[in-house]
Amino acid sequence: MTMEQGHGRSAVSVAGGASRVRPGASLWASALVLAGLVLVQVGRLASSAAPFESSALAGSSAARAGDIAILSAEAGNEDVLLVIDGRREVLLVYRIENQSTVTLAQKVSLPQVFADARSKALGGT
Repeated sequence: MTMEQGHGRSAVSVAGGASRVRPGASLWASALVLAGLVLVQVGRLASSAAPFESSALAGSSAARAGDIAILSAEAGNEDVLLVIDGRREVLLVYRIENQSTVTLAQKVSLPQVFADARSKALGGT
């Protein structure tokens, strides 16, 4: 097994010449998928009164700049803004009420989320 580094990426070569991507890369991919699923669920909850009138993510948008990824979605008369900070490894969930008040609803440590999930998957409590 050897380590190779270059251009900000590193891979581990295992016997037979195959290589694996660093665990951190899969962690971020999983975090983005998780954030997308949260947006879908928020949209479904917000549109439960009229589920067939519009898509749950019709008003959503996403952007990325450096280590920051931002996703937004409409949820009734509030909007939800998800910010993934890659440098600090946190997911910040903001509620925007009546397009005027921004409130931090939740701050989640991404490494802790994945450690908890891994522990539960391996039979922990």
